[in-house]
Amino acid sequence: MRREELLSLRLHEAVAHKIQRSPELIEEVRVRLERLSALGQLHPHYQAAWRRWLTLELNAQLEALKSAEQEWIAMRQASPFAGLLTPDERMEVLRSFRGEWAAQCGA
Repeated sequence: MRREELLSLRLHEAVAHKIQRSPELIEEVRVRLERLSALGQLHPHYQAAWRRWLTLELNAQLEALKSAEQEWIAMRQASPFAGLLTPDERMEVLRSFRGEWAAQCGA
């Protein structure tokens, strides 16, 4: 997996963990998706795919966010989750990722 794909995966794993703790956040994601769609900021293919994701039961949603399958790697590039993590949560993921990536690269 490329660096940016792995970072996106780690961020979405954090999102999945947060949603697991607070499932009511799914409604916030639904609102974000509709806003992005209305503003034309999300390609119709991804709009439809994320809407399908919203119809899944919670465990399936969480597993999809953490999936290493090519479909979900692509989906994470057009994610409606921006802003769901707090700045501190995001920084913690980034700090952890830096260490993980350095270890993978032998740095």
